[in-house]
Amino acid sequence: MKRFPAAGWVAITLVSLVFTTSTGSARAEIPESVGALVSQDQYVAGIEGSTIDLSVFLQGPSALGSDAPTSILVTAHRPVTSREAVQDAIDGDLPSTIDSMRFPVEQRDASGVVDLVIPIEIGTRTRERLQMSAPGVYPLSIGLEVDGNSVDRIITFVERIPDGQDVSAVEQSLPVALVGSVDGDVTLQSDATTTVRAADRSRVAELATIIESLPGTPLTIALRPELVEGLGRSTPDDAELLTRLQFADAPSFLSMPYVQVDPGSMADAQTNDIFVGQLRLGEDALVDSLPEARSNRTAWIQTRALSATGAQFIRDLGFRSILITSAATEVGDFGGIAFADPTRKVEVELSSGGFIDAVVPDSALASRLTLASDAPPSDSYLAAQHVLAEIKMLRRELADAGESLLGRSLILTTNDGSLMSTDLTVALADTLSSSNEVELVSLDDALSRTSVGLVDGRPATIRLPAIGPVSSSPAEALYLTGARIDAFASMLPEGDERPAMWRRILDVLPDQRFSDEVRFAYADIVRQETEVLGSQVTTPTSTTFTLGGRDSAIRLSLRNDSPTELSVRVRLTSSKLRFPEGELVVQLAPTAITSVEIPVEARTNGRFPVTVQLLTPEGQLPLTQPIVFTARVNALAGLGQLVTGMALLLLAVWWIHHFRRRYRERQKLVSDTTRRHPSGETPRQNPDDASEP
Repeated sequence: MKRFPAAGWVAITLVSLVFTTSTGSARAEIPESVGALVSQDQYVAGIEGSTIDLSVFLQGPSALGSDAPTSILVTAHRPVTSREAVQDAIDGDLPSTIDSMRFPVEQRDASGVVDLVIPIEIGTRTRERLQMSAPGVYPLSIGLEVDGNSVDRIITFVERIPDGQDVSAVEQSLPVALVGSVDGDVTLQSDATTTVRAADRSRVAELATIIESLPGTPLTIALRPELVEGLGRSTPDDAELLTRLQFADAPSFLSMPYVQVDPGSMADAQTNDIFVGQLRLGEDALVDSLPEARSNRTAWIQTRALSATGAQFIRDLGFRSILITSAATEVGDFGGIAFADPTRKVEVELSSGGFIDAVVPDSALASRLTLASDAPPSDSYLAAQHVLAEIKMLRRELADAGESLLGRSLILTTNDGSLMSTDLTVALADTLSSSNEVELVSLDDALSRTSVGLVDGRPATIRLPAIGPVSSSPAEALYLTGARIDAFASMLPEGDERPAMWRRILDVLPDQRFSDEVRFAYADIVRQETEVLGSQVTTPTSTTFTLGGRDSAIRLSLRNDSPTELSVRVRLTSSKLRFPEGELVVQLAPTAITSVEIPVEARTNGRFPVTVQLLTPEGQLPLTQPIVFTARVNALAGLGQLVTGMALLLLAVWWIHHFRRRYRERQKLVSDTTRRHPSGETPRQNPDDASEP
């Protein structure tokens, strides 16, 4: 018979139970109960006289040595034939009783563990054996009686295999994948320190324990990269926890964004680039923290509402399928999901008209696993038996319907896809791996074996709304902060640690759990530090530049109060000057005044304003307010002086010529006037000329 290999689960759980019940002061406070099912046979042979071995942990005064008569009553009920009957039995609605046996608890010690060997009978009926005449899955109730009073009871299941067989024979195993995600709050705080919350540390420690306890077991894990990276920046104890993960057998890791961002929400808000950056950053960070880890895009675990646009984006990112959790179906509109077979894939319609495969884990099993993860560790092994019983009935229902297991698989996860508790995962893995009806595989392997289910002869399809509810997007704060970081990082020399710190803050800003106030607090750290950096560069308050010619240079004295060499962009503007080299990027020595010469070309003489401003080399963000200086040009040189001299000479020649011409004209006018005047002298006439006729 196949039994649970008790070393794993007992080592994790039973020790703590024994410790809590071993002190005398605690005995009176602990009620009588069946503390835990420790181990059991999952099958009993169909041979007369075969036995069922099981062990239970009893707690309470009688279990620890009281004289009160104590006994365990084991009752067999009629075999269940459906999953619904299994669920009813677990809830206490048991089928009719077939037979029962009472076992006095005589050998009791401080461990509280009682081993039972239960013989069965098939063709006879006696008081010394438990009747199991027909093959099937039998609910067994294990009750604790003290002084003849029933004080507690647990329900488990045992399968009696067909007559004459001592080994359960199955033609094909059902592939089953154990999937879980480990998330946590952002470890980088708004003051740039690192804090790992105790609850998050505990979840990572549970993951490490699971991997260490189940070497070689195919597990599929989605691990938040920022949380893992934070362990390396945190305390020595956290660094030791990270080391445990590094040296453990690496499970199959699903790709996750660096912090919590939803691809559907990002696609609806048209900020796809933010998610792409987060996904790449997350994959790189996981490999940097866990060198043996290799993340894959087998499936995206969806826990929120999803639109067709979001599903399209998930496929475009390279994810092969979507795992639609119960948490997602509770808040989102997934049309047609009621027809989804948990052992088959479905097709999700995309906004482009195409499809992406999806799987919908069984909601009943997801709820059971969620409750069991929150229950005391002592209940984990019993919960694993309940899950196995449901899987057996699932197989039977498929067989009764004439369906094959070919092209089918089963995904086991919680309602929101989070990792099951350590005790439950270990108990479940050990229980399922010991059954030949189940084959534990990775999610990638399970999906590769699974085909799309059919509804009325057509592929089962889920229809999504065109656009989902658009939440407040961190895009604006992210883009502005990123631009500021790039700008001020260009001022600093290579190797300076400040840009890396600023970018770590930038990396966590997209987390969709942040409120606007929290996001502002993170971004404000970058703003404050960059403002301090910018304030360490100053220019003279005012001055006058004297330029002696057309081609000259302006000399500026720039002060750097920082202990680090800084680069700045110098911008000069003037309507009367031209700057042939444009804006200059100059390096300023630390804690010193640096003289900077800037070539200029003067367009005219005189006095006119020149505006000077310092900016970041990249992004050109202002470091100082614009300052207006005065430029004075005394003379122009070269060709300008020659042209000016010639113009003056020509002007002088023209004036001289003009004055001489005017003088001659005036002299001529005076002479002509004198000759024509009456008082003027006339020429004498010859008398002889007058007497001639």
